[in-house]
Amino acid sequence: MTLLLMLLVAGCARAQTPESVAPESLSPSNWTDEDQAKYAELNYFTFGETVSASGSDGMVIGMSGAPAVRAGLDALQQGGSAADAAMTTALAQVALQPGNFVTYAGIMTMVYYEEETNRVYSMNAAYNVPQGEHDPYSIPSIGDGIPDGRTVLVPGFMAGVEAAHERFGRLPFDVLFEPAIFFAEEGFELDPYHADLMRQYEPILRRLPETESLFTDENGDLFAAGDLFHQPELAATLRAVAANGSTYMYTGPWAEKLVRAVQEHGGTLTMQDMQDYAVIWSEPVAAEYGDYTIYAPGLPAFGGVNMVEGINLWQEAGLMPADPYTDSAESLFWLKQIVRSSYLSTFTPEQLDAMFPDADLSFDSRASRDTARFLWQQIRQDHFPFTTAPSADTHSSAIVAVDREGNIASVVHSINALFWGETGIAIDGVVIPDSAAHQQEMMAVAGAGNRLPDPTNPVIILRDGVPSHAAATIGQVHLEGLPRLLTMLDADLLPAEVIGLPAFLSPDVSVDGSGFAFIDRVITGEFDAEIINEVRRKGQPVTLLPEETSFEELVMLRGWWIGIAVDPNTGDTHGVAPRDFGGYALGY
Repeated sequence: MTLLLMLLVAGCARAQTPESVAPESLSPSNWTDEDQAKYAELNYFTFGETVSASGSDGMVIGMSGAPAVRAGLDALQQGGSAADAAMTTALAQVALQPGNFVTYAGIMTMVYYEEETNRVYSMNAAYNVPQGEHDPYSIPSIGDGIPDGRTVLVPGFMAGVEAAHERFGRLPFDVLFEPAIFFAEEGFELDPYHADLMRQYEPILRRLPETESLFTDENGDLFAAGDLFHQPELAATLRAVAANGSTYMYTGPWAEKLVRAVQEHGGTLTMQDMQDYAVIWSEPVAAEYGDYTIYAPGLPAFGGVNMVEGINLWQEAGLMPADPYTDSAESLFWLKQIVRSSYLSTFTPEQLDAMFPDADLSFDSRASRDTARFLWQQIRQDHFPFTTAPSADTHSSAIVAVDREGNIASVVHSINALFWGETGIAIDGVVIPDSAAHQQEMMAVAGAGNRLPDPTNPVIILRDGVPSHAAATIGQVHLEGLPRLLTMLDADLLPAEVIGLPAFLSPDVSVDGSGFAFIDRVITGEFDAEIINEVRRKGQPVTLLPEETSFEELVMLRGWWIGIAVDPNTGDTHGVAPRDFGGYALGY
């Protein structure tokens, strides 16, 4: 399967540069001993728990790295904008992970509400395909066990950090790096989850001497749970970027080392690729939903299109407002069908033309209400290949930040690969993912030198023109993000009331001569047994997974969601985050 690409970029002019603020240091070295101990403990993964918070002057919630969330709140309290808080948090989140599911060589997507202009902006800092990559189908795939430099793409994360700061930041750029530098230099305690991951990926982490040195102690042993994980090489890299800007990683010494290492492993990445990388500012896609307008990332990403399409399909289904999917077999059945419309994003234009010869299913069209009306007819008539008509009788982190003035940043950044990838390449403390190892067909459609579309879907929601909610999702982003958003708005619930609802798991999919077959998966006990039986009677097969299914088994099957609600009268914020990845929520 492939991913459809349409490169349509619209510039977003900034009304004026915000007045800069001269803060004190954001380094956690200024925290009290009690706070340092508290957040070190909170950085451990805590499965199955959530944390909620409220604030009157600002809020930061993050999917991982409780100390990073605290650093982001410090940025707000010292006069920083929502963008400053989000970028401070993102930089620190990466430093607090040993390179496994977020990286400074990854991607970033942001939607941003600016109170001054009452506009929502969309920033795309996703991967580029190297300009010399003309045969992506021959790139080794995940699991082949072949470390290959051709699996390395042009990264966007650090360019995104700088672009977000240039447009919306108030604090000095170098100050945003202080927490990340502190955590890299002073170290943090490895929790058992990360230590176990290192053991599982030991052959990859030991493949190259520079990478091996990052993950082993002075005796040559892998770091273990409870050990302090120091990253002095990373601290030096971050200092260089803080002092010189993102050009250090795109045209400077770091870029030269990256290109040399990738080419030594057969990759096509060049200095020209690095120099030519540019962040895309585009118009966000949007859906009207009752009194709400939901804004999601614009093209060339497809995550926002998936979200808007799902919202429009839900309205075409006539199930708004509806009983929550936890209480209604009708809502659960149709919502499970509607989320599968996102599979359209995995096909080439030629394949879509073959399936729907009389329809325009370009990204632009799929964001429209008219196309949703057409697709809903196909679903109801059992002509849609990914759904079931009723019978008769993808690793990342996320941040949402709100500042005192009411600006809002909703951000997702990701490695978009399996843990560490398979190349084992690291450049001055930065682990390099093999993100092309599962996106070969999408790269072929995008074309050499072009932006690779991605599924991330952070959202900002306005009600009657006033900010009301913001949310971001990682993992199975559409399966997780759409049901929670719809339930929150339909039932007028706070994020803390939505996050505990059952997750939509990735279905078991098979393909045969008759087409696609989807068997949904549900954790035993999360839904009333009669609701599940009614969904089955409607024709949707459901497999019950054991109630004790482990986090490790679920991590590839589900998504994780964070959300903030803003009181339109007072501006007070209410947010929630899962603790599974060390996430946290703080308001003030």
